Amino acid sequence: MNDHYEPESNGSGPHGLPVGPDVRMLPSPSDGWVPEPTKISYWKIAWGHKFILLLCIFAGALGGTAYVILKTPEYAAASTVELIGFNQSFMNMSQVDPQAGTDMTTASASNIQTQTRILTSRSMLARVAERMSLEMTPIASTPTTFFTKLRAHIPFAQKEPLEQMKEAVRTAAFTVSARGVGATRLIELRCQSPSPEVAANFLNTLAAEHISQNLAIRSSATQRTSQWMDSQMEEAKSRLQTAGEKLRDFVRQSGMDFFPEQSTLADSKMKVLQGDLAAIQADRIAKQARWEMAKNTPIDSLPDVLSDPTLLGLKSRIVDLRREMAQLTATLTPEHYKVQKIQAQISELQQTLDKEKTGLLKRLDNDYQEALRREKLLSGAYNAQTHAVGAQADKASQYAMLKRDAEMAQQVYNGLLQQANQAALIALVPASNIRVVDAAVADNIPSSPTPMRDIPTWSLFGGALCYGLLWFREVLRRKRLTQLFESPGHTRTILGVPELGVIPSATIDRPKKLAAAQRALNGATSIHPLGTLVEDGQKTLEFATWQNKSSILAESFRQTLTSILRAQPKGECPVYVITSGGPGEGKTTLSANLAIAMAMIGQRVLLIDADLRRARLHSVFGLDNCPGLSDLLTSTESLEEADLAPYLSPTKVDNLRVMTHGLAQVGTPATLFFSPRVKELVKKLRGQFDYILLDTAPVLLFPDARLWGRHSDGVVLVVRAGVTTREGATSACQRFAEDGIAVLGTILNDWTPKEGSPSHYYYHSYEAYGQK
Repeated sequence: MNDHYEPESNGSGPHGLPVGPDVRMLPSPSDGWVPEPTKISYWKIAWGHKFILLLCIFAGALGGTAYVILKTPEYAAASTVELIGFNQSFMNMSQVDPQAGTDMTTASASNIQTQTRILTSRSMLARVAERMSLEMTPIASTPTTFFTKLRAHIPFAQKEPLEQMKEAVRTAAFTVSARGVGATRLIELRCQSPSPEVAANFLNTLAAEHISQNLAIRSSATQRTSQWMDSQMEEAKSRLQTAGEKLRDFVRQSGMDFFPEQSTLADSKMKVLQGDLAAIQADRIAKQARWEMAKNTPIDSLPDVLSDPTLLGLKSRIVDLRREMAQLTATLTPEHYKVQKIQAQISELQQTLDKEKTGLLKRLDNDYQEALRREKLLSGAYNAQTHAVGAQADKASQYAMLKRDAEMAQQVYNGLLQQANQAALIALVPASNIRVVDAAVADNIPSSPTPMRDIPTWSLFGGALCYGLLWFREVLRRKRLTQLFESPGHTRTILGVPELGVIPSATIDRPKKLAAAQRALNGATSIHPLGTLVEDGQKTLEFATWQNKSSILAESFRQTLTSILRAQPKGECPVYVITSGGPGEGKTTLSANLAIAMAMIGQRVLLIDADLRRARLHSVFGLDNCPGLSDLLTSTESLEEADLAPYLSPTKVDNLRVMTHGLAQVGTPATLFFSPRVKELVKKLRGQFDYILLDTAPVLLFPDARLWGRHSDGVVLVVRAGVTTREGATSACQRFAEDGIAVLGTILNDWTPKEGSPSHYYYHSYEAYGQK
C-alpha cells in the first residue's frame, strides 16, 4: 500500500482556496462580515435610476395629454327620485295586495337597494334607449373647451349627427348608476354621455319609464288578483253546494237514528260482552293448564290427586293393609286364608283407586271442553257486536267528515267574498311608489377628461410604475440572494459544517491543450477520449484536474482534496459519500475530479457509480458499461469468495479504478441498498484501496445517500452557487444528522466571484501569480 498523502496544515485559506504571498484572503463571518443583503434603500433606487424615472414621468405626461385630446368628452347628468311607501293598513290593503309582505311597497333600505337594481337593469335601460331613439332628434354637439375645440380639428374623430346620438345613448345606458342617499328615501341617478342633452334626457326618461312601469305592474297585478278571486269564489260556491248535498244524501241513505256525540246501546252491550269474554278466557286457560298437566305428568303427582280426600283415604287404607299383610307373611305362608283375605282386600282397594284416578282425568277433560265451548260462543257474540258497533262508527266518521267539509267550504266562501269586495275598491286607487324630486338638466362642462387632473395623474402613474418595476427587480434580486448560496462562507454560517472547498465557475476553453492531453492519455486504444461524452462527443469538466493541471479549476480541486484528507480516519481505508440536495448541482463532476486528484498523489482510489438512476461515470471515463455495483448486490455468490477484479474497470489515470453501475436492471435501487451485502462489499473493498468515493443520487429525492452513509466515514455535500437553496441544504444536513451520519463538510461549486469583491481579486490574479 502506498503511503498516505499528508497535507500541510497551513496550505489553505478560510474557504478552502489557495493562499500565497500575493493573494488576499476572503473575508469571513468571524471577521465581522455578514453575507446577508443590506436593507433596501428606496431613495437609493430612485436616485440611481433618476433619468429613467424622469423619462417615464415625461412619457406619462405625453400620454395624459394624448388621452385628453383623443378621448371623446363626456358630460355628467344627475337626477333625484324619492321612494314613497304605501299605507298597508288602508282598507286592509295587506290582505288583498299580492305584493304585501315582500317589502316592495315600503321605503326600507332593502327596497331602496331593490329599486336601484331595477333602475339599472338591462331590460329597463334597453326600453329607455329605444324610447329615446324614437323621440329625440339628432343634434351635433358644440365644442366648449380648448381641448374639445382642438379635437374638432382631428379628421378621424368626427362622426355624423345620427351616429353621435346613437353613441351618446349607448354611453349613457352603459354609465348609468343609482345609489341610495344616506339614511333617506332618496335615490340618486347619474350617467355620462358625449352629449349633455342626451345625458339629461336619458335620466328623465328613465324615471318616467320606471313610474309608468310600476303603475302598469300594479294595475296588472290588481286585475289578475280580482280575476283570480272571482274564479275562486265561483269554485268555493260550487264546493259549498256539493258538500251540503253530500251531507243530506248521506243522512237520508244511512238512516242514522243516533247522535255521533253520544254513547249508544251497542257500545254498552259490547263492553259487557268484552268483560264476560275476558273472564271465560281466563277460566278456560286455567282448566286447559290443569288438563295439559294431567296429560304430561304422572297421575300420582297431580295436585288434584294429592288433595282429593277420597283418593287419600284409599291410599291410606291400602298402606295399612299392606303393613298388616307384611306382619302376617312373617309368620304365615302366602296360601293362608288370612293372607289371602288381606290380599283380596288390597286388590279391591287398588281397583277402586284406579277407577277414581281415571274418573278424575275424565272430569278434568270435561271441564276443559266445556270452558272451550263457552269461550267460542261468547267470542262469536262479541265479534257480532263489534261489527255492529264498527258500522255505527263508520257512519259517524263519514257524517263528521262531510259536516266538516261543508263548514270549511262555507268559511272559505265567506272570506273570499269579503276580500273580493276590498280588492274591487283598492283597484280604483292609482298609486306610484316613485316621485321625481330633481329632474336632470344639461351641463355644458365635460366631466371627463379633465386636463388638470388627468395629465398629472398620468405623469405620476408613469413614474410610480417605473419605480415599482425597479423596486420589484431589486426585491427579486435580494430575495434570490437570501434564498440561495452565492459566496464562500455562507454554507459554514448557515449549515454549521466546514466548507471543504470552493470550485470556481469555468469552461473548457482551450481546445488545443485539451486535444493534446487526450492524445497523450488515450494513444491508439479503442477507449473513448477522456473528457468527452460517449453520447454526443461534447467536452466536459470531469477531467479538469487531469487535462489542465495548472488551471485555477484544477488547483481548486486539489485545495478541496487537502481539506478532505485532513479529516481522514486513521487505521483504515476511508469511504466517502459524495451527494447533493438535488440534481444538476455537480456531484458527478466533483467526484471524478476528486478521484483523479487523489490518484495523482499516489493513492489507490476506487470511484463507485452508486447513482443507479442516472449513471454517468462509465460515459465520463469513456468506458463500456460492464458488470458493476448492481450485479454484485443482486448476485447470490458469497462476497468473501468472489473475485472483484472483473467489476473494477481500469482507467488511463494511474491508481484509479471505476466500478460502474452494472448491467443488472433494478426497478427500485433503494431496496437494493438495504441488502446486507452492501456492508460486506464495503468491508472487502476497504482492504484493496486507500480511498473509496461513492457518487450517489440526490439526498432530498432518494434515500440512497443515507443508506450508503451508514457504511461510510462521512458525507461530502455539494452545493452549487446560485442554484442550491438554503432550505434544501439545511434539510439534507438535518437528515444526515438524524441518521447519525457525519457530514465532513460542503463544497461550493460553480462559484462566480462578483466584481469589486475581495474574491474577485484572487480569481483574476491567479494566472498572473503563476507566471511570476
